[in-house]
Amino acid sequence: MADSAGFSLHVKEVEPGTYEIEIRGEDDTIGHLLSTYLELYEDIQLSYYTRPHPLEDRIIVYVKLKNPSADFKKIISNVINIIIKDTNELREAYTRALSKVGANLED
Repeated sequence: MADSAGFSLHVKEVEPGTYEIEIRGEDDTIGHLLSTYLELYEDIQLSYYTRPHPLEDRIIVYVKLKNPSADFKKIISNVINIIIKDTNELREAYTRALSKVGANLED
């Protein structure tokens, strides 16, 4: 998957239940966020990311499932939905805190 901004995603199963997710156009922020949430998910045995070179906007997230026959696409989808839910809740809490002091996100 790719878009005009330089983002691309490539998923490769390197052995049963073990995946590499290469994300181009992203850096440590997304790598750390995604690998941390994956690590916390019950069906994941291990997750971490690397950035092959500091000058490249490319990360690789490594994922090993507890059960090699589990549905990897469903697991990734669930984890991404949890990230979206949590970031939306954080934004709402931040917006409420700003409004208490008379500020807003547009300031």
